[in-house]
Order: sequence, then structure tokens, then C-alpha cells
Amino acid sequence: MKNNLPNNFVEGVTNSVQFNITQKLVDKFVELTGDSSSLHTDKDFGDKSMYDNKVVHGMLPLIFIAELEKLYPKEYSCIFKEISARFLKPIFLNDKLSLVSEISEINEKENQIRVEYILKKIGSESVLTTGYFKIKYKKTNGSKELLEKNIKKDSKKGLVLDSLKEETITFENIEKGDKKSFNFKVSEKDLLSTYNILLKNTNYDTWSGKNVSKNLIVSCLFSTFVGMCIPGRHATFTDFKINFENDVELNKKYKFLGKVSFKSSSTSIIVENISISQNNGERVIASGKINVKVNDPQIEMLSLESLKKEGLDLELKDKVVLITGASSGIGQTTAKLFSLYGTKVIINYFKGKDSAERIVKEIIKNKGDAIAIKADIRDIKQVKKMVNTACKKYGDIHILVNNAVKGFYPKSFTDLNWEDVQGEMDVTLKGTFNCCQEIIPLMLKNKSGKIINMLTVATESPPANQAKYVIAKSALIGLTRSLAVDLAPSNIQVNMVSPSIVKTNLTKHVSNIFLDRLKNETPMKRNATPVDVAKAIIFLSSSLAPYTTGQKIMVTGGNPPFL
Repeated sequence: MKNNLPNNFVEGVTNSVQFNITQKLVDKFVELTGDSSSLHTDKDFGDKSMYDNKVVHGMLPLIFIAELEKLYPKEYSCIFKEISARFLKPIFLNDKLSLVSEISEINEKENQIRVEYILKKIGSESVLTTGYFKIKYKKTNGSKELLEKNIKKDSKKGLVLDSLKEETITFENIEKGDKKSFNFKVSEKDLLSTYNILLKNTNYDTWSGKNVSKNLIVSCLFSTFVGMCIPGRHATFTDFKINFENDVELNKKYKFLGKVSFKSSSTSIIVENISISQNNGERVIASGKINVKVNDPQIEMLSLESLKKEGLDLELKDKVVLITGASSGIGQTTAKLFSLYGTKVIINYFKGKDSAERIVKEIIKNKGDAIAIKADIRDIKQVKKMVNTACKKYGDIHILVNNAVKGFYPKSFTDLNWEDVQGEMDVTLKGTFNCCQEIIPLMLKNKSGKIINMLTVATESPPANQAKYVIAKSALIGLTRSLAVDLAPSNIQVNMVSPSIVKTNLTKHVSNIFLDRLKNETPMKRNATPVDVAKAIIFLSSSLAPYTTGQKIMVTGGNPPFL
């Protein structure tokens, strides 16, 4: 067989071209290929994508293979027989790129060469795309066939003959065997459009389109199929390979067909077999393969109308809350605040009967609903009776606030005995345990519930002479977190509210001098109030905290600890 290869072709010969990616360039590519996929043309879509910007078509820079002039001697015609690419990194508008090629193999028998190429970003030298192509050469007499001037009047725009609409197929909806097709034709105008993409001054009278291979142009339709057909909008084009059995001819109608041959659930990648043919598939011009990653659809945020339902309704109205130790202090304030949100309130007390009943009357007077129930929460029998009485009245208990505490009066460790510690543990820990054991079954039945346990910053920064109090509250942290883990699958949230010192009857022994000093040392320049704490409890009890469990809400005005 006669050697039709240029004499100066040797392995290792390199060639390069540099160019800038502009919006005008992208617009021309879209017009040529019909690939108007949202990732390339919609700024809002691009901004919300994983790339935080519109991405340039990966195939666009490959047209500049036609600008590697050393590969196209004047006395030779060339046919692209094989083209491949692996897209490693995205390309963006205004990127300055360098396409470098190297002849890696010379096949004199077939009159063709294999050329490896690398596309880099100038400046960072990041490798964006790699691949290879094979070109077959044939010696000519050097004459050029000029393009007709009347191509200016041709109404056809682009290669694709059909009207394509961007598909939005998700990975779950793609099946092996799925296929799509479209018809296309390469005209003289398409050759000229491609030449314009190469940013040269076109002379209609003298330019022949010699270096712009029709096969090279047709390979750009891989981008069209991926971006517009399967999968469409959610595609990330990863790599492709195409083999041409014949040269694509001008003004002939062809069919581009793609069929899903493989689907990987672990990587969300699909493989598509491609064929280009004439006469309904009787004459195959080219075949190839595409790998595409199918991205998850962009996450749409809730509409304002939906947020009204999700965010404005705290879902406290007609719920039932049981608050232990609610006849005074933080418990009393919390009971009243719940009632303002339409919650039915069960006020548990042990000694403060008059105060509890007075709170109930105040709530009812303000069109709320409440009852007071006496129970020593250290006694499981009394807790059972309290819960039964509450359920007879209201039918259920949705929220439990474990607020009861024995005392906060200081006592040095040397003066303590175990009975003192046990007494504190019996109320703080055992009382909470008993209430949880009786009420959690109701929440499990409802598959929802809120439990809020009252903590203190003293567990993080213990004050002097409060060992019994700190021991009991520290144990409550363990119970809270264990319950949070155990009950999370049942949509029951268990949390803690941890305030700094609050002026109530429980802390009335604390001197004003100490409270003033604490206020001045607090970044917000005030001490916590019962209302501050009650609001934190309301938050954790409401629909605003559906995904918060096992946590501490610190009500400290900016003081540590910071969690």
C-alpha cells in the first residue's frame, strides 16, 4: 500500500494552540450543536449547581483540534477516524486554555497517525481534558473547493434537524435499554459556523473549510445527546469515544441514536452506546460510547406559602404539656407562656397547692386551659395517678417539662452526707425517670413527643458548696442523652435547657452583690429571667426544633460555656 503520510510526521512531534473561552464562543457552539442544556446556558441553574457557575461545554474546546496546523499539510486531505476525550475538570467562561498535542503512533500501512492531546488552563496549568484522536491521510492535488456564497442566505441553523427540548430525566427514571435519537445534517454553513468558532476572520471568497473535518464537527453532537436527550439537564459528561467507519458527507441526512447499555447505582453513572447511520440504520457511519454521571436534581427551597405552614405554626395549640414543679419560679412562668400559645397545661406541684391553683385560675381567666395535680414525683405510684388523671382530662400528654428540683441552698462537702445527695438525686433524677417512664409510652403511641429537662450551667462551672446539686444535674445529662438516642427513631426529641442563675424563690439566698457582679460580667449586661428560660423551653417544644435532640440550649447572655 502506498504511503500517503507527510514525510515530516514522526513520533513525538508536538503542536499547540491557545484560545480564550468567551460568551460569544459559547453562543456559537449552542447554535451549531443545539446543546442549550441549562448547565451551560442558565446562570441561575449554574449558580445552584455543584460548580457554583455556568459550565462551558466540554466538547467546545475540542473543535480547536482543527487549529493544530502542523497536522494538516496543504497537499493532504484528512479524515478523523477515531476521537476520544476524558473530561477531568470543568471549564468556565473567560478561561484561557492551551491545547497541546503529540504524535504518539504512526501507522504507515493504514496511512494514519494517533495523536494524544491535553487541554490545560493557562496560569494554573490544571489539566482539564485528555484524550486522543486518529487521522487518516490522503494525498491530493492541492486544489481547494470553495464554499458557495449563497450559504449566507441558508435559513438552517445548526446541525440538528429536529426540534430538541431539554430532558430532565433523573437517575431513578433511567432504565437499561432506554434510547433516544435525532436527525442531523452537515451543511456548508455548519462548516463556516465551526470556522467562526475558531475566531478567525472568515473570507467567504477564499476559505474552503479544509481543516474543519465533518467528522470532528459531528463528534460535538455527543454533547447534544448528553445535554438534551439522556439524561439532559442533570448530566455531567465524563468521557466518550467514537469510531468512524466512513466519512460524513455534506448535505446528507443522518440519524444519531443513543441507547443506555449500563447503569451503576453506586456511582450514578450510565453508559450509552451511540450509532450514527443513514437509511434507518442500514448504513452505519460511526459508533461510540458515552459515560455520563447523572446528578441529583437541584434542591428547591420551600415556597413562602409552604413556609407559612412550616414556620409560623408552632404546633403548640391544643397540645398537652405536663410541667413538674410548676407552682413557682421558672415552672410557673413556663406554664403561663404555654397557655398563651393555646397549649393545655398540667401544673404539677408537691407543696404549693395555693400557688398552683392560683396559676390555673389566671390561665383560665385569660381563656386558657389548665389543671393542677399534686404528686410527689419521687413516688412512682403518685406519678402514675397524676398521668392517669391528666389523660382522663385531656386524653394525652405531648410535652413533658421536667423542672422540679429539691433545692439550691449551699452546703459544704464536709457537711454533706449521702442522704443529702440521695435526696437531691431522688427529685432531679428519679423524679424525671419516673415521669418519663409513664409518659414516654404515650409518646411512642403517637410517634412524636417533646421532653425538656431543666439543667444548669453549674454542671460546666460548679459553684462552691453545691456538690449535691451538681451531682444530680450531671446525672440528668446522661439520662437526657441516652433517652435522646433511644427515642429519636420514634420522632421524640429530648433536650435540656441550661440557664445561668435566675432570680426566683429557689435562689433568693443568693446575695444581690453577687447577682450585680454576675450581671456586669455578662456580655448582655443583665441576668437571665424566668421568661428567657421559658422561651427556650417553648422553642424546644415547638415545631421550630424538629431535628434537635440530645442538646443543651444555653441561656447565659453570652457567658461561657460555649457549646
